[in-house]
This record gives sequence, C-alpha cells and structure tokens, in this order.
Amino acid sequence: MEPPGLESALEFPKNPLLCPICHDYFTEPCILSCYHTFCARCLRGREQDRRLVCPFCRQPTLLKDGSMLPPPDTLMRQLIDIANSENPPCSNCDKRDRANMYYCNTCGQALCSHCRDNTHRAKMFATHDIVHMTKCTKEPKRVRPRVAPYSH
Repeated sequence: MEPPGLESALEFPKNPLLCPICHDYFTEPCILSCYHTFCARCLRGREQDRRLVCPFCRQPTLLKDGSMLPPPDTLMRQLIDIANSENPPCSNCDKRDRANMYYCNTCGQALCSHCRDNTHRAKMFATHDIVHMTKCTKEPKRVRPRVAPYSH
C-alpha cells in the first residue's frame, strides 16, 4: 500500500517548465534532495515527521527546522522568467495561448484574444497599437553600463 499523497504512475511532462503533479507551469518551484522539482502548492501538506517523500522516485527529503517545504529551485525560477519574457502570459488573465496572443505596444502588455476583444475594444483603447505576438517587434530593454568619466 502506498503512503497517502503519492501518485502511482507519475510521469514527467515533456515540457520541463510544467509540474508533473498539476501539469501547469511551476509556481514557486521547490527542489527536493533527489533533484526533482514540484510546485510548492503541490507539495504542501505532504510532509510527515520533517520529511517529504518525492512523489516521483519516493526518495525522502529532510526538511529544515521550522520549514514545511524544501528550498526554492532558483534555476527553474530563472528558466520560467526567461520563458515568460519570450512568451509572456496574458497581462489580464495569465492565460498562455501561443497561437492567439497579442501585444499592445501602447501598454507594453501581452493580451490573449479573449482579453483583447473584451478589454482593448473599448473606446478609450481605440488608438492603441495592438499586433499579433508573431509580429511583435518589441526589443528587450537593455541597460547601458555606466562608464566612469575620463580623467587624466
């Protein structure tokens, strides 16, 4: 008999940015001592006796005193941030539909087709420049390094 909360046939999704438990993009990714990563929300409530058993490989992870979760997976967080900058979710509803995403150059925000139709069709947005994400020409903001003034 399996301990409570363990998935019997857990498979990792092909997209490495998706949690194998909820099959959604990681939110607050946590890394276990076996190096498997899961959302914090998917791991909450699974700890027993300061241990968390990996839902995938069943290796236990010792939790630090007072902690209910393993440490954050900072590398995964950075990968998600990069993915969000290249394929951002809708600024209104957080939906991610690559084929039906738009970008408002006026607002500087990504919009799904639903939010574009329901929010950006209002008269006050009539002058906004909205393009399909595939035609988006937004350039990432680059920070110029500060150079010390030349002195003799």
